[in-house]
Amino acid sequence: MNKGAKWKDELPVILFIIIFVGLIILFSIFGSGFLTVNNILGILRHVSIVAIAALGVSFVVIVGHTDISFYLVACFAAMMMGFSLAKGLPAPMAVFAGLGCALAFGICSGFAVGVLKLPDIIIAIAIGTIGYGCAYLPSGGSRIYTNFSSSGIGFLNDGSILGIPCPTFLMLVFYIIAYIILEHTKFGTYFYSAGLNKIAANYSGIRVSLVVLVAFVICILLGAFAGEINTASVGNAEVTTALTLLLPCYTAVSIGTAIFKKPGVIGTFLGALLLQIVSNGFTHMNLKYWYSDLTTSILLILSLPISLLNNRKGNSGSTVKASA
Repeated sequence: MNKGAKWKDELPVILFIIIFVGLIILFSIFGSGFLTVNNILGILRHVSIVAIAALGVSFVVIVGHTDISFYLVACFAAMMMGFSLAKGLPAPMAVFAGLGCALAFGICSGFAVGVLKLPDIIIAIAIGTIGYGCAYLPSGGSRIYTNFSSSGIGFLNDGSILGIPCPTFLMLVFYIIAYIILEHTKFGTYFYSAGLNKIAANYSGIRVSLVVLVAFVICILLGAFAGEINTASVGNAEVTTALTLLLPCYTAVSIGTAIFKKPGVIGTFLGALLLQIVSNGFTHMNLKYWYSDLTTSILLILSLPISLLNNRKGNSGSTVKASA
């Protein structure tokens, strides 16, 4: 590879570093208290919710599919957790009650797309609508406050493990496990193989339908858990708790794909971190929240051409589908 080609290959990484450092400098100058230890720890705490959900999205994107139902199912999982707490279940059991409901939806989505070969977008619309509709069942759409303060569920957001905020610790655990699976195990290569060429993967002995099913289950479970953490941080269960996850999650994955030419763990985390820095920086500059949403949308649009270009070069067969 000549120097010119190598430089072009590294250009997305260079651009990301420039943007990342530039934003930190900008917010440090114009945002009071941005570059402080407490604020940095706050960024790492608050990025966890989007980062965990985006990690799940990465698995679906890697296998060449799209899931836009995870955040709606997450609303149902969060409401079921709140309902379980109100009925007197211990916090851990309430968390698993919500995740159990999400698991059922994940299996249905994965089976429909992976085994029955139904269109992922249509299935996502159907599953998401059902999931969000079910979110109204536990309380009729009302917020659930009962037993929240006494159950200890707040530990999910306010607690710490080994001196690390609980959301940040859990995020790191999920990312380390995902990185090991995707980059250092044979099973992890199946996800990328399924995304690059499903027919070739089938001929090579990979059960693509099972891999796709697992990817959808992971996506919806991690999205649901992110919704539960967000619910714990709010202090009550409400139907809309996870509705803001869709845009930042896909933007984080798209940014990561643009940087490293394929969807993956590290890229997704860096994308999520960039978005959280933007959101936090705008807050310190006293800008309205919709500026953050606007910037996130712009970053999603700007990252797409790079992802598409990488796809044309053959670096990632799942980029176009994932970004659609």
